Amino acid sequence: MREHFLEVHGHRIAAIEHRSDSMRTPIILIHGITMSVRMWQPVLNPSLIESRTWISLSLPGHFPSTAPSQFCEPQITPTLFSDIVCKVIQELCGGEPVHLVGWSTGGFTALATAIAHPELVASVVSISGFANGQWGHLLGFMQTLASRTWTRPLFQTIFRLLQMRQRSLQLIIHLFAGEKKLDMQMSTEVADAVFSDFRQHRTTDLAMLFSALRMVSIADQLNSIRVPVRIIGGTNDPVIPFRETRNLADTIPNADLQPLPGIGHLFYAEDNQHVQHLLLDWIRQHSPST
Repeated sequence: MREHFLEVHGHRIAAIEHRSDSMRTPIILIHGITMSVRMWQPVLNPSLIESRTWISLSLPGHFPSTAPSQFCEPQITPTLFSDIVCKVIQELCGGEPVHLVGWSTGGFTALATAIAHPELVASVVSISGFANGQWGHLLGFMQTLASRTWTRPLFQTIFRLLQMRQRSLQLIIHLFAGEKKLDMQMSTEVADAVFSDFRQHRTTDLAMLFSALRMVSIADQLNSIRVPVRIIGGTNDPVIPFRETRNLADTIPNADLQPLPGIGHLFYAEDNQHVQHLLLDWIRQHSPST
């Protein structure tokens, strides 16, 4: 695997690439808020890891990516996210269409790219993605803290405390699960993979992202999407309520909705094998024969 850094609007964006000899359509994987470019390797099905070219892409403001010194909230728009994906496709994939797979804010990023650059997108899989960035549960509360000048220092303090101990971070993340028993081994493997980067996220950048995403929406553009889209979401997701997931599928033309009964926001620790099957099945359906 190779680690790349690409310059986009002053951001230095990290991408981890696994290149295969296969000529099949590459996959770009995009993580969720506060996570890391390193989260996908323990999550992915081994057949996917070895048989295809895939690129794990960092969100802006997430270590090892770095934001410009003049980074500010008005710059946090759907265009920023879609331009980052566009740059990766052009520089690492030769400008050929790719499959986009995103979880949570990664799902939002994939959908924003399908709106802005449909010529670069073969298909989209959105896992717990959203069109409106107003989250529920604890993440919504953190958005409220981040959006107010007098409570933003508290937001940053909470994150600095979580950055001190992996166990604390893992316990908080588990609050976003649904009603099914968690796969603790997978949860730990993902935490092990991301924690080193999580400790180095700049809390000032995270605060801006939490605050700005609260006001971001691509809802009025969803009906312009013409690429194939599979929407996957847990019926018990406390962060992205299932009514929002269903609304995505109802608004995007010909979108395929795959509910995960009883599942919350942590697909990888709650129902990873099923989600991997849904992911691979979709990509096979929308890949040309080789």
